[in-house]
Amino acid sequence: MALDLFGNLFIADGLSRDAGDPGGHRIRRVDVVTGIITTLAGTGVAGFGGDGGPANLAMLNTPTGVTVDGAGNLYIADGGNARVRKVQSIPPITFSATALAFGQQLVNTSGGLQTLTLTNTGMGSDLTISNIAISGDFTESGSTCGTTLSQNQSCGIGIAFQPSAEGVRYGSLTITDSAPGTAQVFGLFGLGTTDFILSLKDGSSGSATVVAGQAAQYTLTLTPLAFKGAVTLTCAGAPAKTTCAVSPSSATLDGTSVLDIGVAVNTEARSSAAMPVDDGRGIQEAQAGWVLLCALPILPGIVFPRHMLRRSAFIACVMIMLCLAGCGGGEAEGSGTGSGTTAGTYTIAITASAGALSHRVNLTLTVK
Repeated sequence: MALDLFGNLFIADGLSRDAGDPGGHRIRRVDVVTGIITTLAGTGVAGFGGDGGPANLAMLNTPTGVTVDGAGNLYIADGGNARVRKVQSIPPITFSATALAFGQQLVNTSGGLQTLTLTNTGMGSDLTISNIAISGDFTESGSTCGTTLSQNQSCGIGIAFQPSAEGVRYGSLTITDSAPGTAQVFGLFGLGTTDFILSLKDGSSGSATVVAGQAAQYTLTLTPLAFKGAVTLTCAGAPAKTTCAVSPSSATLDGTSVLDIGVAVNTEARSSAAMPVDDGRGIQEAQAGWVLLCALPILPGIVFPRHMLRRSAFIACVMIMLCLAGCGGGEAEGSGTGSGTTAGTYTIAITASAGALSHRVNLTLTVK
C-alpha cells in the first residue's frame, strides 16, 4: 500500500479469486475525501500487456507492491511478470496558459480583461484552492474559482490590467492549491501608454461666419491622459489672404491639467475700385463754363435782327439740350472687387502632435 501527497490510498490487489468472483491483478485507489474505491490499473485477469495504453486496460499478474513518487507517478511491482510497471501521473490541475500578455492600456485606466482557466484532471480527488494572489499593476476581476474544484471541473480567474506608469509593466498570478509540488505561478505583463485629447471646448462652436476683413475665433482644449511632455499645435487649410494663429503654438502637459487653446483666423477685406472724386474746385469751374454756354442761345435775339430769330431759336434748342446734359452730370463711384479674402466655406485643420501621437480637429470658416 502507498499514499500520495493528497492522502489517497493505493492498494496492490494481487489475490486470485475463483471463476465466479474474478478479481485481483489490479491496483486499487481509495479517495481520501469520498472514501470511494476505484481501479487505477489492471483488468482483474492475470496476464501481461497494455504498455503505452490506458492503465485500466493493461494486464497485471499478481502485483505485490506499489509506491507513489512526489510527482504522483505510480510504480507497480508486477510480481507474476517479474518487472516494475509505471503509471504516468495525470497532472491534477491544468491551466489554459502559462503566461498572460495584456497589450497596451492607458495609464491609470483599467481594461484588457483576460481569464485564466483551471481544470481539475486529478484521479478522482477534489482540488483545494487555498489562495489566489496577484501582484503588480494587475487585479482580480470576476473569478469563478472557489476553495474547491471537483474532478473534471473547470473555473476561471479574471484578471484586469491597470498600469500605474508608462512602459512595460510586470506582475504575477500565484495559485496555492493541493496539487503536488509548489504553488502555481504565472507571469503577467502589459504596456502602459499615455495620450492626450484635442477637442472643442464645451459650449464652443467649430463653425464661424465672418465678412471679409473680420476675424473668426475658436476655442479648443488639450486634455492629457497621463501624458507628460511637449505638444506642438499647427494650423492648416486657411484660404489665401488670411492668417491663422494658434495660441499657444506649443505647450507642455503635466499629465493632469487641461489647457485651453485659442485659434484666430484673420481675413482680409476686399477693397472697391472707385472713380476719382473731385475736390469741388473742378466742378465749380466746369459749372461756370456750362452757364456761359447755356446763355449763348439767347444772344441771337439781342444781337441779330428779327428775321434771323427762327434760325437762332433752333440753334438755341440744340445748345440747351447739350447744356442740360453737361450741367446735370455729377460725382460717380465704381464698385469693383479688390484682392481680399475670397468668399467661400473653408475647412481649417488644427493638429496637436507629440512624437508618434497626433490628433486633429477640423473647424469650419465661412467668409462672405
